[in-house]
Amino acid sequence: MKFFGAALLTSLFAMASLAAPEPRQTFCAEAARFGVMQVVPSDLVPGSSYTLHTDFECGISKGYMPKYLDYYLEVPAAVNNGHQAPILIARREFVPPSTSNPEASLTFTAQIPLWDGFVHNSSYVITLHNHYIQNTTDNQEIYLVGGTQVGINLTT
Repeated sequence: MKFFGAALLTSLFAMASLAAPEPRQTFCAEAARFGVMQVVPSDLVPGSSYTLHTDFECGISKGYMPKYLDYYLEVPAAVNNGHQAPILIARREFVPPSTSNPEASLTFTAQIPLWDGFVHNSSYVITLHNHYIQNTTDNQEIYLVGGTQVGINLTT
């Protein structure tokens, strides 16, 4: 009888744990705190259009609320000869999610400039400079800047 009572008690605990599952926690990579970008298509030539989508959900959940967003077309620092300056392709002000606008993302269409300054066979990336607000110990707002980038294939 003792075995039956112990088995019944164990079964009740097991069923109770199934009946009330813990809330699902969404994993958010630390690298996503400034945004996760996608460029479609990513194979481009000067003059071609592309759509850029940036998801800020993870960053916002970690306390990185975007304010101003600057997007640049640039040669990565590791392979830049110092003469290839970044090209500003878009500057946006982020609209925080709300009940009327629940999206924590930004999507827009842009175009690779028709410019003869692109270097043949260079690597290019689209870089996001995310200006976000943090509060100081005396409750003043300051802007900090973080960034992320995504590679593209630019054929010149």
